[in-house]
Amino acid sequence: MTISAVNVVGSSAVQTGTTTFARVAVPPIGVPSGSTIFVYTQSQGLSVTSVTDDAGNIYVKDANYITPQDSIFINVWRTGNSKGLTFNQLITARVDTETAVLTIAVESYRNIDPSSPLDVTAVSGGADVTSLVSGTTGRPVSMEELVVGIGEWSSNVTGTMTVTPGAAYSLNQTVQPPNGSTGLFSESKIVNAVSSASSSATLSGSSNWGQLCLVYRSAPLSSNPAGGQAQGTVGGMSTPTPGSTLPGSTVTFTWTVGTSSTAYDLFVGSTPAGLQYANIYIPSGASTTTTVTGLPTDSSVVYVRLWSFISGAWASTDYSYTASSAGGGNGQTPVTVGLSLPTLANLGLSHVHRI
Repeated sequence: MTISAVNVVGSSAVQTGTTTFARVAVPPIGVPSGSTIFVYTQSQGLSVTSVTDDAGNIYVKDANYITPQDSIFINVWRTGNSKGLTFNQLITARVDTETAVLTIAVESYRNIDPSSPLDVTAVSGGADVTSLVSGTTGRPVSMEELVVGIGEWSSNVTGTMTVTPGAAYSLNQTVQPPNGSTGLFSESKIVNAVSSASSSATLSGSSNWGQLCLVYRSAPLSSNPAGGQAQGTVGGMSTPTPGSTLPGSTVTFTWTVGTSSTAYDLFVGSTPAGLQYANIYIPSGASTTTTVTGLPTDSSVVYVRLWSFISGAWASTDYSYTASSAGGGNGQTPVTVGLSLPTLANLGLSHVHRI
């Protein structure tokens, strides 16, 4: 599904030296149910320990980075498939003991994968610069993903800090406490993921800093809304026979051509719909066979999901196998399997989304 544009919920900055919480009140537009809500926090000397809201959503911490110069904590919290929030309901970030600085910024998006959203991350920090760069992530998995950049500054600031977002990013929020010596900002962009990602920004003044980059997967097309279902039949696994025992650590998978199928994607993992062993994209016109290496040889369950791209939508069929016992014990060997993904133009598609 196409990830929505950002919904900026709001921000708050407390700098009294005696605070244990910071809050954001939901604006009149609210937060629709089913949204993924992100809460970004900056705190001095200790990490935020919990985020709650008046709807009772459960938040998990996706990132916790401590800047090397000033021991500033940058946290990213998230709740997926939320219950939704209405006007003046509160979102609260808390620390266990009093802190000098606590800054919070809240945003929401629609159509983020509700079950396994976080793909890859990168973080970095340093001293006395104006150019911030997070470092580079590994290659994102999904065809469409949300890239979020979170940055902070924490020294040598007089007056208002101006933030210029990185190339192709949109600056969503800049939050600066009353005395202006620290601050937090967020930026984001939607990408069709074919390479690594990073976040960057430029400050109007030199400062100690930290920068995070987080990449989130889009929701699977198996949840297509009415009218968006794939029209045709998916490819079917031929060999190895579904449910059988695999012959070894290297296996060639072959499937039948699905009606109106124009591309395929093969997930192979240790969990249902997992990607631990392989994620192989097969474009239009390619063969309906591929080889996966590095599979376990410990009689464990190997899960396979075959995706077929049909009439502008992805549909899938799941299979399971028993790993070979040839290696005995835990014969699992990590493997990197991949193909260079073609551009959407080469596929003749304007939008492709999968998970």
